[in-house]
Amino acid sequence: MTNGLRRAGLWVGQGALGLALLAGCGAPAAPAYRIGFSQCSTNGPWRQAMRAGMERALSFHPEVLLAYAEAVNEQNGPTADALAKLNLVRQRAGLAALAPASPQAASKQALRNQIDLQRRLELAFDGERWFDLLRYARHTAADASATHAVTALDLIAQQRSGARNVNYLLFPLPQTELNTNPQGQQNPGY
Repeated sequence: MTNGLRRAGLWVGQGALGLALLAGCGAPAAPAYRIGFSQCSTNGPWRQAMRAGMERALSFHPEVLLAYAEAVNEQNGPTADALAKLNLVRQRAGLAALAPASPQAASKQALRNQIDLQRRLELAFDGERWFDLLRYARHTAADASATHAVTALDLIAQQRSGARNVNYLLFPLPQTELNTNPQGQQNPGY
């Protein structure tokens, strides 16, 4: 991806517009790390020098396609549109396209399983799997002993009560979003 406004909108890091090459330094021969100290602010000299040009994609094209396919499938069942988006991801990976008459696309649940499988394969090691497990409430199936507390204090409270707080699984929707959409409903527990 070349440097440009689209790249800046999709990538995180000081090097988003090609401003930094190594660890916030403009010269390729500069050391990767600097030893120093600055006050607890983002403007101190050490923190300025340590701002890395590391970039992380905020949006990955197959993830967008799979999210779209999942949304269409959940709304309307296995449609040609949902299958087309799933097939774009499959074909890019060198897999055969699924036909509308195939058993993998015969029902809403079957296509959901195929989309989930592609998400697992495409997004492996991206840190996205946990959110998929939460969305389908399969986190306990993945790890039956999982309590997934947010902090150590939450874990202590959870151990004392023996119950999992459902608010660990769903975040509240921002009030501004609820005000914008009159049909929107707050997540349970908030």
